[in-house]
Amino acid sequence: MGDCHGTTDGGDSSSGFEWVGASCGQHGTYTLYKAVKLSSQSCHRRVLALGDFFFVKMWTDQEIVSIGELQLLWEDEKFPVHNNGHNHHHHQPSSSSPLASLKLYFLPENTPDGRHEEHGEDEVVSISEKVVLKVSDLATWLVDDVKWEKGLPSVWERHCPTPPPSPPDSPDEADSTEAIPAAGSNIGVLDMRDVIKEKQAIGEKNSSNVLVLSYPAYCRYRSTLKRLEGHNQTDYMRQAVVEAIGGRAAPSPNTRVVFCKDTFDYPELEDHELLCNHLAPKWKGRPKKMRSKKRSHSPGSESNESESSVSTVTSSSRVSKKKKRK
Repeated sequence: MGDCHGTTDGGDSSSGFEWVGASCGQHGTYTLYKAVKLSSQSCHRRVLALGDFFFVKMWTDQEIVSIGELQLLWEDEKFPVHNNGHNHHHHQPSSSSPLASLKLYFLPENTPDGRHEEHGEDEVVSISEKVVLKVSDLATWLVDDVKWEKGLPSVWERHCPTPPPSPPDSPDEADSTEAIPAAGSNIGVLDMRDVIKEKQAIGEKNSSNVLVLSYPAYCRYRSTLKRLEGHNQTDYMRQAVVEAIGGRAAPSPNTRVVFCKDTFDYPELEDHELLCNHLAPKWKGRPKKMRSKKRSHSPGSESNESESSVSTVTSSSRVSKKKKRK
């Protein structure tokens, strides 16, 4: 468990956060994390990990609920920030600014253009730009007890039997484990088992019940549900062959599966007082090596050399032609 951080200036006095697990990377002044535990007046304690989906309400005077996807968690020791984005000094001199980057999804009817005939029944659309918030402010956006009815049904991974290990004479024995890990236990190369353990300690009642897939992944998942009609899905959904064709078990109960394949612009969101988009990470890679070019000391000598070489070639060719004529 990471160190517990208190509230930051300008945020909700009752909201706080705590990193779950140690940092998972470092890049310049950025320290990266894989999960955070949040608490505020607007919601109970929640553990949000990279790749998690959850419900948010950005405007207190509106009833529109959108889906947030946590894509990045980091601290930038260079820029402690205020709600309005201005630099300031914390009451703790060594503290830095904990930030989160989200991707937001809306139902088509909640966008400026509204729902059209080409929109699918289980479709959501995302904002073209990512949103950067202070972690303490993210806690004030979270909402619980959302009744979400859009999307395909799913099977909770805990209701699925764990597939048996590979037999001793299997060619994959060297790569096999005693049990296939639960869905979401590894994101890329990150080990998320400590995060799952912390979520289980809090309880599943605060887990979101929506999963956003790409359109191709959604089509494969829908096709898998069709193939399993007439069978008990919990018996098959975590089998390797079913997962290979697009099946998947949900990380939380009563999860609905939707898809996203389109984006839209949301200019009004840019004026939101809690946004810190200007503090989005600026990734700097290694500088590209420039090809070394031989340059002469005098600026015009290179062109003079090329012209003289051309004239030499032309004159030599003329001499050879004259010899041939003779």
